[in-house]
Amino acid sequence: MKRFVSRSFLVLIALILGSCLFIWLQGGKIRRYEKLEMGQSREQCRSWFGHPWLEVRIGDCTCEYYSIPFWKDVLFGSSTKQHVMTGTTDVDAIRELPSEYEALQLLFDKDGKLIAYDWIGESLRTYTVAGPRDGSFDDSAEVLAALCGCEAGVSVENP
Repeated sequence: MKRFVSRSFLVLIALILGSCLFIWLQGGKIRRYEKLEMGQSREQCRSWFGHPWLEVRIGDCTCEYYSIPFWKDVLFGSSTKQHVMTGTTDVDAIRELPSEYEALQLLFDKDGKLIAYDWIGESLRTYTVAGPRDGSFDDSAEVLAALCGCEAGVSVENP
């Protein structure tokens, strides 16, 4: 009986350690988000976050959307979340960019350099080459529009 209990205990410890290691390895995307820097290349960002599920062309810029896995996705497999849009599309104004909860938005200039980013729903800040700003891409629309050579668009609060 003692032998069975000690083996069960060892198996349980191994499973716990294996799960912790798996979660730590998958959490790399979250740690990478915290290390994003303005001017990083699109290729470097893609090596960190994988291929974007949506690319939106706006003026001289491209906004790419990425998913960051959460603990439930790591433990129970990939997310079953269905995105509102996928593929590639064009918009005319910053405020027309899709906004989907849990999406990481990376905005690249025409040379493929990171000029702004935001984590929709988890961040109350947009980081731009002009410095961090409170709120989302919508709240920073005028700054982003100037960077991309496009329009800010109509504000929902001030139509």
